[in-house]
Parts: sequence; structure tokens; C-alpha cells
Amino acid sequence: MPFLTQTTIDEQNVTVKPIPYPGFDIIFDMHFTPAYVFVFCAQWFSGIVLFNVTTAVCCLAAMFVAHACGQIEIVMTRVENFIKNAQSNRMKQRMAIIVKHHIQSLSMAKLNIPWSNVNSERDIINALVWNRWILRILGIWPLVYSNTTTIEKIIATISFALCWSALSFLLIPMAIFTLSDQTTINDKIKMLGPLSYVLISTLKYFFLVIHYKSIRQCIHVLSTDWRAVQQQNYRKIMIKNVAKSHMLSKICIMFMYCGGVCFQSIMPFLTHTTIDKQNVTVKPIPCPGFDIIFDLHFTPVYVFVFCAQWCSGIVLFNVTTAVCCLAAMFVAHACGQIGIVIVRVENFVKNAQSNRMKQCMAIIVKHHMQSLSERYSDRDRMWLQLDDAQSSFGINTKRELKRMFPNKWMDGIRGDPSLFPVRSSNTTCLNYYLWRRVSYLIFNVLPFRKT
Repeated sequence: MPFLTQTTIDEQNVTVKPIPYPGFDIIFDMHFTPAYVFVFCAQWFSGIVLFNVTTAVCCLAAMFVAHACGQIEIVMTRVENFIKNAQSNRMKQRMAIIVKHHIQSLSMAKLNIPWSNVNSERDIINALVWNRWILRILGIWPLVYSNTTTIEKIIATISFALCWSALSFLLIPMAIFTLSDQTTINDKIKMLGPLSYVLISTLKYFFLVIHYKSIRQCIHVLSTDWRAVQQQNYRKIMIKNVAKSHMLSKICIMFMYCGGVCFQSIMPFLTHTTIDKQNVTVKPIPCPGFDIIFDLHFTPVYVFVFCAQWCSGIVLFNVTTAVCCLAAMFVAHACGQIGIVIVRVENFVKNAQSNRMKQCMAIIVKHHMQSLSERYSDRDRMWLQLDDAQSSFGINTKRELKRMFPNKWMDGIRGDPSLFPVRSSNTTCLNYYLWRRVSYLIFNVLPFRKT
């Protein structure tokens, strides 16, 4: 259409080039061909966006109207079948179904579907974000998280080998220097601090690797809890605790990296210049003791040792950061689960006159035990010791306990399945929080007397 209009000439006797939307000559110089081409193409793509918006509205309207028409046809079919079978004994029930369906079709009313966490996968990724990056650097992530690609596993294998090489590069020369006869007692005492730090970090890394199954189980339980959350306010509680774990992880990462990078990069050059027995200046390095194996007076060797120590230090910081971030994530998740138990208990007290008291108590006990014990321990070797509360002997509660702890739970009265052992303390997980909280909420409310 712009090219089908009549050619116009402006006041300077210059032909005005056509564009779909006029008015752009105030900002752009349309006589300059590149500017004209840019404006024309930009208007063309903007028009495509406008057409898509209008098309989307029409398609949505067509889809919903067609669906409503289909539902109305179903109602009409039900009415015809209702008339044909007018002598049936279920007239009222069928009429109620027709009325309900008709109202839903006309008003597009939502069905009473239980709420589910449709954002569970995104919530899981958000909860694992810091640990995923740190454990990837250490090469442990594919061990603790099953949903990884082949490329990630290959990269993790390479990272795993490099991390162990870096730790060995620090540990072996420092150990040789400390145990050497050429080293003085004063130097050995000075070396105990760095050597202990490297040794403990290596042990941390080793234990992270050998306990990968436990970490993977905890991450699996965390993912299951996110997928199984049943109410929006429960999800908000868990998101709030995830934010706290992120804050702790950020603080840990900031302190470890800031302090570690300063120690590795700046502190060696702030020390006093030392001269050895050959009257040669000793070049500074973060971790001493490497001059037994390497000739640090040779500049390329010194640069190699310095860079290798710096990279090995990054591995050490990542190991410590990984332990702290894992602890923060799991503790915050446990706090979120206990927060959900608190909400359940408060709702239980508010609805104390409900007919589903036993079922509600069974759900609370199940969730509480999962939050305190089942999720973060080896349940196959664990016994549950109950107190003497009457709610512990409810049918639903006992059924759930038998499922979670088959023949491995005890009480002090009925001995079902076994009694307390001799000299056992009557302290249980439920005594720590649940019953005290329920008692406080119940006795804190004044009794209501009908007149």
C-alpha cells in the first residue's frame, strides 16, 4: 500500500519516500537511504507484532467459545436422555448433574480441583542453584543428582581429576617439608597450620565423595517435598526458608572467596623480604615449603608454582563452601517442613470440633516424623520411642507408624510392638516440640460456654 499511493513532493522539491506509518520524518531523515530502509523494516516488524496480538485474542476467544459450545451440546444431550428416561428412579440425581454442568458451561466456573505445585521443578532448581554450581566445580554433582546429561558427566569426571590433582599438589610437598630433617622445628610449627587446613579440606572432599548416596537421598527427598506440597501457603513457607539458605550461602561464598583470594594473591607480597643462605631473595608464595621440590629462583618454575597454588586454593575454598551450602540448604528445608507442621497444628487446634480429628493428627504426626527423622537419617537402623500421649495410640497413627517403622517403635504402656528398654529416657521427637506446642495452643484459648 505505501508504494501504491500517489508520489508526494515536499517543500524542498524532493520526493517523499513512502512508509506504512507517517510522521517518522520528524525524528529520522527519510531522504537518507539507510535511515529510510531501517525505519521501513522496523515498521514492518512492529506491524507483525501488532497482527500477532490481535490474532492471539481472536484465537483464544474462538477456542473458549468453541469449548463452551461443546459443553452446551453435552448438556442438551443429557437433557434429551433425561426426557427419554423420564420414568427412571434417579430423576433428582440426574437433574442435579444436568443443572451443575449447565451452570459450569455458562459461567466457565472452575472445578474444585485440589491445588498442586505446578512450579515444583522451577522451585527445585531454585533451591539447588548454589550447590549445583559449587558441586559442579568439584565434579560431584552427577553423583548426587541423577538428572544430568552425558556432557555434564564427562566434564564432572575431568573436574574431579583436576580437583584431586590440585589437592595432592598442595598436600604432598607440604607434608614432605614438614617431615623433612632439613626443616627446623620453628618452620615445622609454622607449617602445622597450613598443612592442617589442607589435610582437613582434603578429608572433607573425601567424605563428600564417599557419602554421595546420602546427599543424593536428601536431594531426592527435598525434590519430593517440593512436588508434594499441597497448599499455596505451604509453598510460601518453603520459599521463605529457601531465601534464607541462599542468604547464608552468599555470605559463606563471599567470606571464603574474599578472604581466600586476598590470602593467595595479596598476603605473600605484603610479607618482609627474606634472603636465603646463598644471599638470594626468596620469592613469596602463598604456601611455603615448595622449595624442597622446586627451584623457585627460576622464574618460570616460580610462576608455575604460584599459579598452581592459587588454583589449588580455589579448590580448597570450594570444598569448604560446598559443605556450608549443603548444610544451609538442608537445614533451611527442614525448618520449612517444621514450619508447615506448625501451621498444621494451628489449623488442627482451630478446627478442634471437626469429625476428622484422628486423620488430621495422623497427618501431623507423619509430617513431623518425616521432618525430624525419616528424611535425614538411616531409618532402617532407627527405633522410634513414643511417649504416653493418648493420640499416640490412635488407629490411624499406629497404622502410619507401622508403615514407617515396622516393628521398630515402642511405647511405655501397652508394649505394642515393644516396651521401653530398661533405664531409657522418656524423651522423644514429639516431646521436643509437637505435644508442648499443642498443649500451649489448646490451654491458651479460654473455654467457650454456650448460654
